[in-house]
Amino acid sequence: MHNNPSMRFCSKISYIFLFTGPDAPPGNIVAVAYNATAIQVTFDDVSPTDANGIIEKYRIYYESNENSSETSWIDTSLRRTLIKNLLPATSYNIWVSAFTIEEGKHSKKFLVHTPPKVESLEISQKTVKIQLIDVKKLTSGKLVK
Repeated sequence: MHNNPSMRFCSKISYIFLFTGPDAPPGNIVAVAYNATAIQVTFDDVSPTDANGIIEKYRIYYESNENSSETSWIDTSLRRTLIKNLLPATSYNIWVSAFTIEEGKHSKKFLVHTPPKVESLEISQKTVKIQLIDVKKLTSGKLVK
């Protein structure tokens, strides 16, 4: 087709790689109190159009409303995680992000309340008596009366 030796065709292919985290957080996040000392967090994966690569892990952040200056987190490859060893009768902020080569955008914060811890439970035919531990009276894990 092109027999003219003076005409040369040069094609140059350029690739641009963006090394960045996901453009969006995981979706459909649900955070609920599992018991007095644990919160269960579940979520969907980041959409493929927002992932910017292969999702390597997720980070679930949590902080007590009483001490929001101390944020903790759990790194996981699972989309269902139980945050353990929390305080009973406490409000927690929970939020989630995903990682490719870097951390992506954070989700909004979800407020979850752990219920009080039950000290005793009595059930008869007509009544239920529950005695709750007052968390404010707990010191170093021991009940102070």
